Amino acid sequence: MDAFKKIFILFIACFIFLSCAHNKHETSVNQILPRKSFAFIKKTVIIRSCLKKICSNDKVRAVGSGIVVANNSQGSYILTAGHLCNTPTIPKIFQNKLNIKSEMQIVDMDGDDYDAEIVDYKFDDKLDVCILRAEDADLEPVEIAKAMVKKGDKVYNLAAPLGIWAEGMVPILEGRYLGEMHSHALYSVPAAPGSSGSGLFNHRGELVGVVHSVFMRFKNISLSVPQEKMIKFIKLTVEGDYDYDKEDEDEDEEEEPDDEVDESDIDFP
Repeated sequence: MDAFKKIFILFIACFIFLSCAHNKHETSVNQILPRKSFAFIKKTVIIRSCLKKICSNDKVRAVGSGIVVANNSQGSYILTAGHLCNTPTIPKIFQNKLNIKSEMQIVDMDGDDYDAEIVDYKFDDKLDVCILRAEDADLEPVEIAKAMVKKGDKVYNLAAPLGIWAEGMVPILEGRYLGEMHSHALYSVPAAPGSSGSGLFNHRGELVGVVHSVFMRFKNISLSVPQEKMIKFIKLTVEGDYDYDKEDEDEDEEEEPDDEVDESDIDFP
């Protein structure tokens, strides 16, 4: 009987020890994710119209999300969605009467504002991605994943859907990587206006994607630039060591034409 008690006590002691050891080393999502690298993006489109020598200025504002991907002597580089950086083209018939320009600002997690300029962007049926530079900023860049994300992998999203964001607070969403469809990477992560340009991260907090749109009739699935193309675009824009346009042309020659995602079913959040 005494031997049985000793074994039982030893079992309980081991169980408690292992449980405490597990809790001690457990890392929270808040510690893993690069919250300091999140950027809230504010875009102002200024429309100057003139009629019979009378001119007026109108402003249209939009918000989005971004993630710091590099930092050097020229400033901090922020990755976001291409359509946020796109300025509408004025039809020739109105070019003498209208002038449109965009102003970009970013706000870091400490609530500090910085003016930003567009370094480069792509906005077409294959890519929707942009790099901004905030010259006066010195922000912490995210780690970019070297290992490719796999189907079923859990991912996290730092975003400001519907502009929900505040100094020191950013919503954390999660989902799974579903795979690629017609030049887009799909994630089961919900999105809304303001989510555009938000980063997607693996379980180590490394960047694997950037949200650019969502299905209108099912807003729990987001579309992202594929991981490999995102990395190439960042390298081309920030480091200047990759001929992205040439690679894109080579892919077009090698791949068979494919059906595109129905644009009428895609919303740009």
